[in-house]
Amino acid sequence: MRRGWMMSLMAVTWLSGSAPVWAQSPRRVGLVMGYPAALGVLWQVTDGVAVRPDVTLNRSTTETTSTTTVIGGTQTATTTSDGWTTSVGLSGLLYLGPSQDDLRFYLVPRAAYVWSSTNVESSPSLPQLGPYESDSEGFLVSGSLGAQYAVHERFRLFGELGVSYTTQESDTGYTLSRSRLETSSFGLRSGIGVVVYF
Repeated sequence: MRRGWMMSLMAVTWLSGSAPVWAQSPRRVGLVMGYPAALGVLWQVTDGVAVRPDVTLNRSTTETTSTTTVIGGTQTATTTSDGWTTSVGLSGLLYLGPSQDDLRFYLVPRAAYVWSSTNVESSPSLPQLGPYESDSEGFLVSGSLGAQYAVHERFRLFGELGVSYTTQESDTGYTLSRSRLETSSFGLRSGIGVVVYF
């Protein structure tokens, strides 16, 4: 009888020690850091469904100086471009495998609102035209297949690959001359990142 209890205890200890990391973690909310650069939050609603809001912000400044040689001397012009791009998105993670597995595959439908702005100024400037400006906004929808691996109860590594469709409207031109442009694009989408659970 005593021997049976000892064997049962050893079996339970062994099973609990070899259980997957994912199964041992009751954590439901984590911070997501991904590439391309994005910051978000992952909320594990159920074992099979999670939601992931995210935000991106990119700022760039470029200054170009050109020198032209003409008869009688040289002319120097400086062009400064200042722009930023922002997006706010929401993804749903639909898991395909058992919640006890360290490695889990999932489907990722995603929608995002994207807007950007660029301002270009030249020196010497053209007063009759003013600075060049470009403002755009649009939507992105995508579908991907992802894989998530539990390195530790607090850490998950993930990678995703899929397709995306983007449609945007742009308002570009100078102060006195503006034009409106509608564009759409279709292509591949990929990303990698880490989830740090609280």
